[in-house]
Amino acid sequence: MSTKPGHQDENSGFSLIELLITIVVIAILAVIAYPNYSEFILKSRRLDAQSELMDLAHRQERHYAANATYTVDMTALGYDNSALVTTAEGYYQLNVEAATGACPLSRCFLLKAVPLGHQANDRFSVIRLHSSGSKEMRDKNSGNFQTGWED
Repeated sequence: MSTKPGHQDENSGFSLIELLITIVVIAILAVIAYPNYSEFILKSRRLDAQSELMDLAHRQERHYAANATYTVDMTALGYDNSALVTTAEGYYQLNVEAATGACPLSRCFLLKAVPLGHQANDRFSVIRLHSSGSKEMRDKNSGNFQTGWED
């Protein structure tokens, strides 16, 4: 197909300016979307840890029903290794502790999930579940525990 002098062929493709504008628009969208996506990933992993803490509490209740006491021994709760128990994906370490104060382990326990690896970038540094059912998360910035698991 021949073209007249001074006329461009309509099928000549994209100009460099059009390509650069497209790249800039994509970059702007990525800059806006990536932080939201990262926060979504951290929050979904936090929800997994909360679910694992609920499962751990159920295991404690089964142990209590059979033995009339709670335990800090993770192997007694059905885990392979008492030293390091993590969530299924490995983003949180799970711990069982005796509740502090006037409530002995025979009647109370405290479950904790502590973030590992990249999850340590989450704004909450500890997730806790008490045998009483109370739920708390420690805000990394303030260092204070907030009641409930909603952020």
